[in-house]
Amino acid sequence: MKHVNRRQLSALALAAMTAVTSPALAEKVTLNAIGSTISIQGELISFDGEIYTVQTNVGELKVRADRSMCEGDACPDLSEMQTALYLAGSGKVTGALIPSLAQAYFGGLNADVARDDANQGRTYFELEDQDGKDLMMTLVHSNSAKGIDGLVARELDAAFTTRPVTALEEEAASVVGLPPLRSEEQESIIAYDSLLLVTHPSNPIQAMSEMDIAAIFSGDISNWTDFGYENGAINVYLREDGSNSRDLLTSVLLKPHRKKMGVNITVLNTDAEIADAVRADPKGIGLTSFANRDGVRALEIEGVCGIRTPASEFSIKTGEYPLAQPIYFYHSAEATTDPTMNGFAEFISSEDAQAHIRSAGFLDRDIVVEPLNTQGLRVTHTLMGNETAQELQTTRNMLRLMSYADQLSTTIRLDGGSIDLDSEDYENLEMVAKLIGSSEYDGATFYFMGFSDSVGRAELNQFVALQRAEIVRQALVSRYPELSDRVKAQSIGYGELSPLGCNETRPGRAKNRRVEIWVQRPLAVAAR
Repeated sequence: MKHVNRRQLSALALAAMTAVTSPALAEKVTLNAIGSTISIQGELISFDGEIYTVQTNVGELKVRADRSMCEGDACPDLSEMQTALYLAGSGKVTGALIPSLAQAYFGGLNADVARDDANQGRTYFELEDQDGKDLMMTLVHSNSAKGIDGLVARELDAAFTTRPVTALEEEAASVVGLPPLRSEEQESIIAYDSLLLVTHPSNPIQAMSEMDIAAIFSGDISNWTDFGYENGAINVYLREDGSNSRDLLTSVLLKPHRKKMGVNITVLNTDAEIADAVRADPKGIGLTSFANRDGVRALEIEGVCGIRTPASEFSIKTGEYPLAQPIYFYHSAEATTDPTMNGFAEFISSEDAQAHIRSAGFLDRDIVVEPLNTQGLRVTHTLMGNETAQELQTTRNMLRLMSYADQLSTTIRLDGGSIDLDSEDYENLEMVAKLIGSSEYDGATFYFMGFSDSVGRAELNQFVALQRAEIVRQALVSRYPELSDRVKAQSIGYGELSPLGCNETRPGRAKNRRVEIWVQRPLAVAAR
C-alpha cells in the first residue's frame, strides 16, 4: 500500500503524462479513501501525477491521488522518486523567468510538457540537482493570491508574485504557525517588470492622462479625433480576462475613475502579440511588457494633477511609473531546510542570476544612476508647485545640490506614518552598500533626501521627511559599518517639495513619502 504525497506526485507526473497508458496499467487496483472506509476497485487506466483514472463496474471514475492510497501491483512505484520543487507564478514568470533561472542553476532543463491545461495549468520539468540526481520541478500557473495561499497551506515550496504579502495573508500564515512571510528570510525582490501603454510610432501623442486611458479601455472614447489626432477608430489590444495585464489596468487606472472594461477590445494571448499588433496598426493602442517596447511608442502617463511619468528603466525601478511591478519571491519555512530548494533560492537572489533575469525579458535588480539633467519633467513639476518665496528658495537650493549629483534608482518608501524599514528596504540598502563599496565611489558624498506628501502642515512634513532620511542613513551605516570611512553621508528633509505623484490620490501620496539617495563624486565641479 502506497501513500501518495504532494511532492511525490509532482515528481512522478512527467513520466506518467508522457506514457499515460502502458502495459503495466489496465490492471486491478484498490483506491482507499484516506480517513474513510470507502474503497474503489477497478482497472487503472492512467495516472497523471494528480488523478487516478479507474475503470469500474459502474463506469470510468477519477480519484484525486492526494486523498487516496493505492493498493495493487499496478500502483505507481514512488520509492525512487526524488524530492521535487513545487513553485507557483503567473504569465511570463512561469513562461520565461522561472525556466530561465532553473536552466541556469540546474542545467539540462527538459520541458516534456509545455503546459497541460487539463491538469489545472501546470508545467512539468525534468531536472538534475547539484549531485546529479533526477528531480522534477512543477510550475503551477497561478496568480499572486493563490500562490501565497499555497504557501500558507504548505502546498508549495515557493511563490513568485507581483505584489507583496498583505496584512491578512500575513495573519493567515501566523495562525498556522509559519514565520512572517515579509521577513528578510522569506521575502525577496528578484526582478522588475512593467506594463507599457504603447501606440504606433507614427502616432504623435506622447503622453496620456490616467482618465483618458480609463476612458479608452472602457469604451467611452473610441475615436482618435477626441485627442486632436486624425479621424479613425481606436483599436484597443489587451490580454485575456484574468491576465495580470487586465488586473493591473483595472486596479490602477479603471477602478479609481469608476470605469469598467469595455467590450470592443481585441484579445491576444501574449504581450509580444500585442506589441506586434500595435506596430502594424497606426490606429492601435495596447498594453505590453517592457521587454516588447522596441518598435512602438511608449506613452508617458499623466496623473490627475498633471504630473507626467515617462516609461523608463529608471522610473520603473524607482516605483514612479504607475504600471511598474516588482517580482517578489517567497519561499516556505520548510524550504530553507531543503538543500535543493534552499540552494535554488539563494541563486535566484544572487548577482549570478541577473543576466538570466534580463534574458527572460525582465529588469534586473541593478541600480540605475541618472543625473538631474535627464529629469526635465521632474524639474518642471517641482518649480510649478512652489507658492511662496521661501519654498522657491528651498527648491533652488535643492536643485543646485542635485545638479552636481546623480540619483540612484534605489528609493525607500514608508507606508503612512511608519518609520520602520521592511525586508524590501533592507534589500535595497544591501544593493546601495555594494555600490558604495566599489572603487568608483571612493570619497563620494551620499545624500539621503527625505520627502513627504502634502497632508498636514508644511513644517511638520519637512521634519518627518528629515527623520525618515536619517533613519535610512543610520540603517545603512549600522548594517555596514565598514563603509563609514569610505563615504560621507548626509540627511536632508525637503518635505512636500518635488512631488512625483499627485497628492489628490492615495497612490500619489504613497509615491511622495520617500527617501531618495543621491551621490556626488569628488571634483564634480572643476574649481581653482
